[in-house]
Order: sequence, then C-alpha cells, then structure tokens
Amino acid sequence: MNSVVPQLGPIDALISVFGPFALPVLLFFVGLCGYLALLKLNQWWVARS
Repeated sequence: MNSVVPQLGPIDALISVFGPFALPVLLFFVGLCGYLALLKLNQWWVARS
C-alpha cells in the first residue's frame, strides 16, 4: 500500500523554518486583519447613515 503524503508547499516550508507555532501565529494575524477590516467597514457604515 502506498501512503500519499500531501504536499503543503509554502506552509510546509513555513513550518520547517519557524517550527510548529508558525501556523497558529499566522491564523491569529489573519483573524486580526479580518477583524480590523470588519471594524473599519462598520465605522464606514455607521458614518454613512
């Protein structure tokens, strides 16, 4: 039986360079950027009405 190992590409390289904590930190910053974008959108929406 052949086991297929998925190639993660840049994520695999990121983990090999920065270790296992790179992915949670990356997800945190993506979530933070999304939160700030929603905050700005909300401020724009409130100022518009």
